[in-house]
Amino acid sequence: MCYQTRVSAKDLAYKWEWAPNPEQWIPYDTPTAALIEQAFSSRLKSTTLNVGPYFMMYPRTYTFHFDYENGNCYQRNKSSDMCRTARRRTGEEKMKKIDSKLVEKGDRCVICQERFDEDGASEIVQLAMCVGHYFHKGCISGYLKVRDTCPVCFKHVGA
Repeated sequence: MCYQTRVSAKDLAYKWEWAPNPEQWIPYDTPTAALIEQAFSSRLKSTTLNVGPYFMMYPRTYTFHFDYENGNCYQRNKSSDMCRTARRRTGEEKMKKIDSKLVEKGDRCVICQERFDEDGASEIVQLAMCVGHYFHKGCISGYLKVRDTCPVCFKHVGA
């Protein structure tokens, strides 16, 4: 089940996660993430979590709340009144755009192994915490949805 969730989640432009503790983030399953994303896109203040394998077992027990003004969101268990921090990730916050002139002729994207366009048609980025590791934006975006390390030096990308 975890493998299936990760594979389908990597194709989304976003990832919704919840935190059981401050050091750990767990992705929501794809149906739940889609429900949360729809509520987020509609600028709803909250939504009831009632899809996905876990939340279908406990209908009307969990809600998801958005604080757009402060950029926060959380999941609430209505039975216990316990709240868990949640977040939306896109991967964009981990990247810095690179001028194509900085890339040497013949350099390749580490992920797809294609040469970088000399005309600058494809966007070239590097991870914020690494120097000299260049990627096509589309390639590294997909990679970061399932991994949290640089594919070259394996530094932790961070939250």
